[in-house]
Amino acid sequence: SYDVDLVGRYLLVAHHQEFGRNAFAGVSVYDISADPFHPTLLRRIAVPASCGLESAELDPEVESGRPYAYCNAHCIVDGGMYTVNILTGQVLSRYVSPEGLNCPPFPCVDENLPHEAFVQRHPRSGKVLIYIGFWDSGLRIVDVTTPTNPIEVGSFDYGTGTPYQNAHGAVASPSGNWIYVGDELAENTTGGVHILDGHACDGTQYCTPPQVGFWHADGHVVQNPDDHSFPTYFRFDAHNMDPHGENALLLGNYALGVRLGDVDVRGRTTHT
Repeated sequence: SYDVDLVGRYLLVAHHQEFGRNAFAGVSVYDISADPFHPTLLRRIAVPASCGLESAELDPEVESGRPYAYCNAHCIVDGGMYTVNILTGQVLSRYVSPEGLNCPPFPCVDENLPHEAFVQRHPRSGKVLIYIGFWDSGLRIVDVTTPTNPIEVGSFDYGTGTPYQNAHGAVASPSGNWIYVGDELAENTTGGVHILDGHACDGTQYCTPPQVGFWHADGHVVQNPDDHSFPTYFRFDAHNMDPHGENALLLGNYALGVRLGDVDVRGRTTHT
C-alpha cells in the first residue's frame, strides 16, 4: 500500500506493485463508521495501469452525491489519473497529460505521469478541480465536475525546455488563489516548493498560474535541472503538503522532518 485518504466514513487505500508484479493494483475502499479501529472492507477496485497507484484521493463530497476517487498511476504502460466510482467499482475515465509520455525510448526524456494530487470545489466557480503533480509535466489542473469527462483547465509546465523537474504533488489554498507544487528530486539536494498565483484558475477558462515564490530548506542547495539521476534514497525533498487556511502550509520533508510555512499575500513563504 502506497497511500491512504480519509473523508467522512470512507477510508481509501491505494495499492502499488512495488513488492510484486502479482500484487493487487488499485484501491481498497473501507467504511470506518462502525469501528474506526476495525474498518469494514466495502470493495476493491482494480485500475488498468501496469504498475498500480502512487496515490488516490477521495472527492471531498464523497458522502453527499459524489462517490468518486481519483487514482494516480505513475506507470509507463497505461499510466494516468483514473476516476472511479467507489460505490459501484466502475472506472469512469482516464486523464493523461496532453504532452504525452515522451517515453520510450529509454531512458525517458520526460516522465509525464501523475504522482499525488489535491481536489476541492472551487468557491467562486463551483467547479470541482483536481490539482495534480504530474512529474515532468509539472502542475496539471483538471476539471472533474463531470467525472466521466475530465478536462484540463490549467498548467504550470516542467520538463524539457524548463528549469524544473519531478513535480511530486500539488495542493491549493481554500480560495484556490494560491497553488503549491512540490519537487521530489530523489538525490542529495533540496526539492523545494513552488508558490503559484492561482487567482485566475477557477476552471472557467484555461490558466497558466505564474510563480510568485519558492521555498526550500535553509542550508541545502536547490535542484540542478541538468542532473536527472534517481538514486534509491531521499534526503531533503518536500514530499507531502497540507494547506491550513489561506496562509499556512504544512509539509513533510523526508529527513528534514515536518515544516510549517507562513505564506503572506505576496506569496512569500517564511519557515516557522
